[in-house]
Amino acid sequence: MPSANDYLIKPFQTRVFIAHIDALLRRTSPQKSHAGRERFGIYEFDLAAEQVKFGDHRIGLPQKEFELALQFFRRLGEPLCHSRLFESIWMKSEAAHSRALDTQVSMLRTRLRPHNGYRLTPVYRTG
Repeated sequence: MPSANDYLIKPFQTRVFIAHIDALLRRTSPQKSHAGRERFGIYEFDLAAEQVKFGDHRIGLPQKEFELALQFFRRLGEPLCHSRLFESIWMKSEAAHSRALDTQVSMLRTRLRPHNGYRLTPVYRTG
């Protein structure tokens, strides 16, 4: 939902416009806390240790689930195509009857559900 800060009155100066764009990017982009870590709200991903931290709690995720969660958080609010996710996580084309991705997403939902704030929702007919 846009806020009053998202509107500009015409005519506007170029530097004001650029400042607004920078502010929007800071609000929507992951915050880098320091090398090898990405922060999304209260979730922190330690890329080197492949661990997710939620506040003071560590969420134990297997490697594939960690990679999948990172893909989801990096693209918050965007529908992600099943085949692209499969290729980026498993580094191969999707097998015709493979349910590996569906299983991993289901497990990820279970692990992240108690930690509220984000919800994995299927978007039908997107691939």
